[in-house]
Amino acid sequence: MLWSNILGKFNKFKLIYLLSLLLFGCGQNSDYPEFDPNAPQLFEEIGEHSATGLGLAGQGDARRLAMAISPNNQLYIAWEHRDVGMFVSNGTIKIHYWNDEEWIDISPTLDDSLIENTTKAFILPQIGFAPDGTLYLTWLQNNSIYIKKWDGQVWQDVGVDSATNQGISGDANVFAPYSLVVVNNANIFVAWRELTPNGVRAYIKRWQGSVWEKLDEQSLLTTNYVSDGVDIRSIDLVVDSKGVLYALIT
Repeated sequence: MLWSNILGKFNKFKLIYLLSLLLFGCGQNSDYPEFDPNAPQLFEEIGEHSATGLGLAGQGDARRLAMAISPNNQLYIAWEHRDVGMFVSNGTIKIHYWNDEEWIDISPTLDDSLIENTTKAFILPQIGFAPDGTLYLTWLQNNSIYIKKWDGQVWQDVGVDSATNQGISGDANVFAPYSLVVVNNANIFVAWRELTPNGVRAYIKRWQGSVWEKLDEQSLLTTNYVSDGVDIRSIDLVVDSKGVLYALIT
C-alpha cells in the first residue's frame, strides 16, 4: 500500500521534523483542506522559537534525540544536552513536553538524585509511557543503564539502585545501542549489549513491579544463534497487543 493511501486514512496527520532541536509540525488538521500527497506541505512551529533562533535547546549542544506521545496525546522530547563550554564528560539530559500552549521543562536535575556518579555524561536517553501516563526515562552512563520514572510531580527510582551505583545492568560492561519498551507499570523491558568472554552478547531485563529480573540469564537469545567471537551489533524490542515480546538483533 502506498504511503499516501495510508496517510489518507487518518483524520489528522502530523509529521515531526527534528534537526538540532528545531521542531516543526506538519500536515492536516481541521483548519486545513483534505490531505493531498502531491501538494506542498505546510510547516509551522510548535511553540515560539521551536524552529527558529536557537530552537528548544537554546545555548548549548543538543544531540541524540528521543520522542514519545503520552496517553493524553501530549508530545514529549528528550535529548543529551551540554551547555556552552561544557566538557563532553559533563553532559546531562533535558526533557520538555508540549501542553498545547507552551513547552514545559521537566528535566531531571541532581536535586532529583538523577544519579550519584556524575563523572561521565548522561547519553542516549530513551523515553516511554505506561498506559496510566507514567513516563519512564532510561539513559546510558559509565557503561551502565539507569532508569527513572516521572509521576507528573517528581522523578522516582524504579526499584533499588535503578539510578545509583551500577543501575539495572549491574556490573555488566554495557554498549550502545540499547532498547526500552514500556507495556505497563509492571512490565518494562530493557535490552542491551554487553561484553562477555564469548564476545558482545544481548541481554533483556524486565521490571515486574517489585524487582528487575533477567529474562535470559545465559543470553540464550544470542548464544544459541551466534558463534563465539561474533559480536552482536544492535538490539531492539517491541511488544504486540497480545503481550508477545519480539527481539531484533544484528
